[in-house]
Amino acid sequence: MIDIVTRPSRLSLPVWGGIALCMIALISVADYLTGSALAFSIFYLVPISLATWFVGKRAGIIAAALCAVAWLATLVANGHAYSNTLVPIWNLIVGVGLFVCALVILSTLRDALDHERELARTDTLTGAANSRAFAERARFELKRAARYNRPFSLAYIDVDNFKVVNDRFGHGAGDELLRTVAKTLNANLRPTDTVARLGGDEFVILFVEAGYREAQAAIRRVQKSLAEIARESGWPVTFSIGMVTCEDPAESVEVLLKMADTLMYGVKRGSKNGLRHELLDKTAQVA
Repeated sequence: MIDIVTRPSRLSLPVWGGIALCMIALISVADYLTGSALAFSIFYLVPISLATWFVGKRAGIIAAALCAVAWLATLVANGHAYSNTLVPIWNLIVGVGLFVCALVILSTLRDALDHERELARTDTLTGAANSRAFAERARFELKRAARYNRPFSLAYIDVDNFKVVNDRFGHGAGDELLRTVAKTLNANLRPTDTVARLGGDEFVILFVEAGYREAQAAIRRVQKSLAEIARESGWPVTFSIGMVTCEDPAESVEVLLKMADTLMYGVKRGSKNGLRHELLDKTAQVA
């Protein structure tokens, strides 16, 4: 399955960690040079925020602890006198508490944002990717295939007689059928492949780095599993599939989807329950 939640960063996590550490060092040096007369504690929130937002909560906690120690060390280095030896320890605890509260709030906000993004890219009924998430992944693979000259395949699947299931068994059974189809598709694919529900009873699969023969073998395996599930569940459905393998650069994802959709409808207009598979810009065998 596609990983549909990512941090909005073009830099690697170690880079962000290094940036946060450098900022802590620079802020502590500036804090020391300005002396104890100027309050610098608020600036420590910047590296804590960066570590929490771009790396994670654990990194934020580590950054908070380092900031608290650096803050206390600058106060001691500047000759700040304390009336009691427990005072710096108390200040350290308060500093850590303040910084941790800030990172918890920021981490909670980040998790909520990630959750909203996931919901916006996931089909709520089946748990598969939705059309938006699929289009993003397919465009990425299209660019990658053009750059590295690697093939990929796209299959369009329609559930034949889906309306019969709704009419005969009710919409609850229809929903269960769609969830089962999505689960079956994912169970028969590699983690790098993507399953999406485009709406209604139509699904699409993106086979990454799969040429004609590899995609043909994979979709046949999917066909067999779907037929077995339908038979075991007593659903009077079959599956019409159109698939395109792209070994040459394609114009766009939309063009590939339209080609696969046309092939799928060619199956439905015939005897249904079949597969039509073509190699882009070439004549392929029709199964």
